[in-house]
Amino acid sequence: MKNKFAFVWLLSMIIPGLLLAQEPPKPKQMHMKMGEKGCAIAAILDQNQQQKWEVLRVNFQKERNEIMAKLKNARLDLQQLMKSQRLPDEGMVSKKLDEIGKLTDQLRRNAHAQKMEFRKLITDEQWQKVQELRKEKPMRHQGMRMRHDGFPGDFPEDCSGDCLH
Repeated sequence: MKNKFAFVWLLSMIIPGLLLAQEPPKPKQMHMKMGEKGCAIAAILDQNQQQKWEVLRVNFQKERNEIMAKLKNARLDLQQLMKSQRLPDEGMVSKKLDEIGKLTDQLRRNAHAQKMEFRKLITDEQWQKVQELRKEKPMRHQGMRMRHDGFPGDFPEDCSGDCLH
């Protein structure tokens, strides 16, 4: 009996130590690093272009975050409105749906504007390289894999342009 107790005690002391001694799991990276195959677009930009793109990317991301916050709140408001009564006010529901539609449209327009700014930033030769990269790594079925904002972009699907940081 004492041997079993000693064995269990020994295991209870050793196992936690072994678990703590292991390297902690690395968090999954959201974006590929510059130079990796999925984000080779970053490698085609010169230093000046990378700096300009970084400023544009950050500004677009900040604006996107603001819109997403408004969109999330509008969806929550609609959800609360629908839950509050058996027959909620149709005018209020319609107003909320219009607000959600406008915010969603604004996201799409901003995504398009970001693509256009990227195209303005690169040269014809760089555009050809982008086209070649697309041929090397064809896009998967868009229903299976979309960018995190839900809109496919000009970038390879593993690179939403955020990899230029």
